[in-house]
Amino acid sequence: MYKIGQVEEITKVSKKTLRYWEELGLIAPKEVDKFTSYRYYDDACVDKIGQIVYLKKLGFSLKEIKNLDEKVVTEKIEALKQELSRLKASLNVLLNIKKDQSENYLTDYFILDKEAIGHWKLIGESKTEQTALKGEIYKDTAFSVKDLYLMDGGKQYWIIKWTKGIISINGDKHSYEIYGDKLILTLCYEASCKCRIYERVDNINHSIEEIAINDNIDLPFVRDREVEGVWQYCGFYSRLENIDLKAIGRQNVPDNKYYFMPDGNLFYMVGHALSRERYTKGHILNENRFGYTTDEKYWIKKEGDNTFLISESKASGYTFAKKISYVVYKKIEQF
Repeated sequence: MYKIGQVEEITKVSKKTLRYWEELGLIAPKEVDKFTSYRYYDDACVDKIGQIVYLKKLGFSLKEIKNLDEKVVTEKIEALKQELSRLKASLNVLLNIKKDQSENYLTDYFILDKEAIGHWKLIGESKTEQTALKGEIYKDTAFSVKDLYLMDGGKQYWIIKWTKGIISINGDKHSYEIYGDKLILTLCYEASCKCRIYERVDNINHSIEEIAINDNIDLPFVRDREVEGVWQYCGFYSRLENIDLKAIGRQNVPDNKYYFMPDGNLFYMVGHALSRERYTKGHILNENRFGYTTDEKYWIKKEGDNTFLISESKASGYTFAKKISYVVYKKIEQF
């Protein structure tokens, strides 16, 4: 049997801490002298204290140690894997920091990774890089970046930019690793990390012109008397099923107006500048400032006393990822 001072010497855990652990129910002396209140600990208790010290070094809290079971251990393993993914992503970012000729540090310095060049297609997601390598891959329908085109020079397109070990999506830097024909992209945010798994399609150094989607806008003009007039912008929707015309008819909407002219011209304001597109019956035809062309289909619906126009919205998300959103307008004047 050992007194508390001896246990302190053996385990290097202070008397104050030992008493605190006893209060929490983590340890208990084998005996307590009823006259002196001296505590006596046996070898099993000394071993238990050593186990607590070891578990604390592994990152377990005292609460987790007290309730230690398979579930607690599994959760800790997952948490450490998540932290490992975050550290790996940070390491890749640091490895890409270089000095320029002016002795300024650049975080967007491009380093070529020849193995990464080419087209990659999303096949699913996994909790961690380790689970992905084990084949635990689940279908992912929500992630918008279905295809990756990694081009020499880190050439940016849409929301994608890259350098060795890092793929930036909308400005957020994420770590990637390549294993054979698989690219594992680890996306880390504040709460957690998750891996997206891509499969190689080819190793061609594509150009932006090759991968951009351009619709045929060489359509003859067909007059649409129903659409002629002034329409007020009501809202932007990522999914068609989210549009509730009854609710839109009751709400206040921004004062953005669109003018569908009888000659096939469509005018609207962008900031303080007047912009022009053209349309033909059922289609809004546009060529943006980058030269990409879109054919946005529209249709007209009535809801109560209101007439609405629902149009596809094909921005850069469509040009490079076939992503279509929707815009709703309410008619306020007929020509």
